[in-house]
Amino acid sequence: MLAILRRAPPPRGWCEQCCREVERVTPDEAAALARVKPRSIYRRLEAGDLHFIEEGGGAVWICLHSLSYPKQ
Repeated sequence: MLAILRRAPPPRGWCEQCCREVERVTPDEAAALARVKPRSIYRRLEAGDLHFIEEGGGAVWICLHSLSYPKQ
């Protein structure tokens, strides 16, 4: 079992690809949850396998649902 400790619950927001509200995680959190290196997550982002948003300051938030259910 893996737990990620935060001071606040994961941010939620609308995912255009899922058409629903989802929890979002950072690339490092996604890597920990998937038990892979962060570079693997960035490759999946670049390949379009994960849903994400990039904020104006450059922060990337990944849709947790897309991480759980890989593209078929």
